[in-house]
Amino acid sequence: MSDHLTTDSRESLAALFSEGRQLIAYLTLGYPHPSAMPSIVRALEKARVGAIEFGMPTENPKYDGPTIRQTHKVTTKLGLRSEEALRLLGAVDCRHKVLMAYYEDALKIGLEGLFRRAAENGADALLFPDLLIDYPDQFKTYTQLSEKYGLEKAFFITTTFPHKLVTELVDHEPAFIYLGLMACTGVLLPITIARNIYIMKRLVGPTPLVVGFGISRPEQVMECVKAGADGVVVGSALAKLITTPDTATQQLDSITHFMTVLRCSLDAKP
Repeated sequence: MSDHLTTDSRESLAALFSEGRQLIAYLTLGYPHPSAMPSIVRALEKARVGAIEFGMPTENPKYDGPTIRQTHKVTTKLGLRSEEALRLLGAVDCRHKVLMAYYEDALKIGLEGLFRRAAENGADALLFPDLLIDYPDQFKTYTQLSEKYGLEKAFFITTTFPHKLVTELVDHEPAFIYLGLMACTGVLLPITIARNIYIMKRLVGPTPLVVGFGISRPEQVMECVKAGADGVVVGSALAKLITTPDTATQQLDSITHFMTVLRCSLDAKP
C-alpha cells in the first residue's frame, strides 16, 4: 500500500479547493493495463491535476458513455477484479484519490469491506454515482461508513435533482458535490450547461461544485468556471488519448500537454 497521504495530517479534499479551481482526471483502474497506470498518473501530476478519480472496473458501467464503457470492458477482460483494483489504487502515488464505484457493485462485493479497503489504499473519498438515484435508502449507511473509515463524503447529482435535496446534501459537509451535466459521460454539452451550473452553485453555496460529463475543450472549461464551477472532471477525452497508437513516450507527453491546456483554461479569469 502506498504511504502517500495516509496519515491523519494529510491535506483534505475540501482544503484542496481552498487553493482555487481544480482540474480532476478520471481513470478506470487498470486501463489500458495495470503496468501503465503509474506512468499515466505521473503524466497527470505534471499537468497539475488536483485529484484523480479512479473508477472501479465493472461489467455494468450504467452511467458511462461508449468511451468509458470500453475502458471497463478492457479491464474486466483482463480479469481485474475488485481486490486487484484496490491494490492498484494503493500502488499509485498522487495528491488526492477519489474511488468511484457503483453502489450496485459495492453491495455485491461487500459494502463495508470496500470502504475499509478504499481507506487502507489511500482514497480520500468514495463516490457512488448511483447512490442517490437508485439507492436513496442507503444514504445514511454511506455517511456512517464514510465517517467510520475516515473518508470524506462526496455526492453525485444531476441537473434534475430536487433543489431541496441538493441543499440537504450541503448539511452533510461533503468535500465536494459532483454535478453530472449529461445523462452519460463523453457526450457533447448542450448550450444550457451554464444556466444549470449557475443554479446548482447558488444552491450549494461555499461547498465545492465540480462538473463533468462531456468536457474536453478549453472553451468548455472556461464556460463552466464562468458559471460558477469550482472544478471540472475530464474522463472520456483523456481515455481517448490513452487509446491512441502512439508510443508510450508520445502518449504520455500528449496526456500532459492536453491536461495542461485545460488546467491553464481553468486558471484563466472568467
